[in-house]
Formats: sequence, C-alpha cells, structure tokens
Amino acid sequence: MALRKATGRGGRLVTALMAGWGVVATLGWLGSGASEAEASPSCAGLRRELDDVRSALTRSEALLKTLGQKLRRVASGHIRAVETALAGTGLDIDRLAGGTAPGAAGGPFIADGSLPSEVLRWERLRRSVRSLPVAAPLADYEIASGFGHRIDPFNRRRALHSGIDLMAPLKAPVLATAPGRVVYAGRNGGYGRMVEIEHAPGIRTRYAHLATIRVRVGQRIAVGKPIGTLGSSGRSTAPHLHYEVVVDGLPRDPERFMAAGRMLVRRR
Repeated sequence: MALRKATGRGGRLVTALMAGWGVVATLGWLGSGASEAEASPSCAGLRRELDDVRSALTRSEALLKTLGQKLRRVASGHIRAVETALAGTGLDIDRLAGGTAPGAAGGPFIADGSLPSEVLRWERLRRSVRSLPVAAPLADYEIASGFGHRIDPFNRRRALHSGIDLMAPLKAPVLATAPGRVVYAGRNGGYGRMVEIEHAPGIRTRYAHLATIRVRVGQRIAVGKPIGTLGSSGRSTAPHLHYEVVVDGLPRDPERFMAAGRMLVRRR
C-alpha cells in the first residue's frame, strides 16, 4: 500500500503509528487545498487486508503440511526399497545414509531443518548408492566358481575363494562396476594383470587375470566403462575374469552386490 505525504497551507506534519502493522506512516496534515481522496486508509479497509493476508498464510501452511506428508511417504518407500536390495551385501546402511560415499556433488543449499528427516536420509542414501559396485563386470557371462570356500584347482586343497570367476569369450571387454578412481593397474602375483578401483571410502573392486589393461593409476572411471579385456594371466587354468568386492579390507560376495543392482534397476 503506498503512503503519500501531503502538505497543506498550514505546512504542519503528523506522524501516526498504524497499530497491528508495525510501520510508521508520515501523513501531511491536509490544508484547505487538499482533497478528501488523500485522506489516510480507513481502519475497516486495513482490517480486510489483514484478514486476507492471514487467510492466504493459513492456506499456504496447510499446503506445505500436505506436501511434507507426501514427501515423507515417498522417501520412506524409496528407503525401504534400497535397504531391502542391499540387505544381502552386509553394508552399513546408516553409514551410507550419512553421505560417506564420495563423488560429484552440487545443487542449491537447503538447510537440513527445512526438509523432513526421511527426505534428507533418502537424498544422502541415493547419492551413496551411485558409488556402490552393483553392476556386472561383463556384458554376458557364466559363473564358473562362486564366492567362499572351495577346492583349489591347482593343489586340490580347501581354500577361501575371495571373489567369483566369470566365464566369457577371450578378450571380452571388462567393465567398471561403479564410478571410481583406479588405485592399481599392473601385474600382481597370482592375480596376473589386475585393476583395482576405489569407489567409496573402504569400498574397492578387483579385476584379475586380464589379457590387457586399458586404464592407469589415478584415472577416474565411470560405471560401465572398459578397464581391460578378459584373459588368463597369473594363476589361472583358462580364460576367465576373477572379480572381487572388498569392503573395509574384507572380501564380500560379489554376487550379492550384482543381485542388489538388479533389484535397484527394477525399482526404477
């Protein structure tokens, strides 16, 4: 509402405090030459405007409450789906929801207190899941040997198999199972030619017995990008890929991560 200062012939000014609005309006005292149209707004008119503002605020608060409830329901559903998919991996979901996984970040700043806790948890969890090795390292494959204890193919003694062996055609492209940074690329004893990628703090993957290596240490790699070709280098009886997932220094079953990836894809 515009407030105008009018001066009459008397040139006197009156300062009026407008109750309920918290503003001070300086009104010129109307002299004999001033018109009635320049008089101050009536109290009834101000009350009507105040009532309109209050009604608009009430409607906005109700809308925000409804939207907040919908956001909570949607976020809770997404959280349950991710927790179910990752249950078999043994990962700490609370750690993931804390946003410990690295990667590209951005977007507007929104204070935590302005969004429901479920929405914040889902956003952090969603960012972390993007860095998890849940994709397959080959386009087409057969599992030749699973994770866990088995009879060693060379000395016939029982031993822990710290990954899975995947069969595919010789020199088939081997793919990164999540975005990350190459921390090793070269020969490594019985692993033969091997590539190791760090995806998140404490989460790494290893690709062994490669025929060729196509990446270098320090290189950033995207999910699904070739890092080498399938071969039989190192301690190997035939062409295959030995694939490992390592969490906090301990081997985990890669098949469980790949199964989680299939569930997450279906969820989309």
